[in-house]
Amino acid sequence: MVPRLAARWGDERLLGAALVVLTLGIAVLWVPSAAGLFTGTVLIGAGIAVGTCCCRA
Repeated sequence: MVPRLAARWGDERLLGAALVVLTLGIAVLWVPSAAGLFTGTVLIGAGIAVGTCCCRA
């Protein structure tokens, strides 16, 4: 999925989007509820996964 997105958007734009998702996930973790905890964790995981796959050698 990530290689297709990288081919469509480009590596730089996809990495920027991954950083935005990661930042949003960190912000959602500040919500004092279980839903905020789970949503923030999912967003952080997605941002890390896309960012890691996007930064290939």
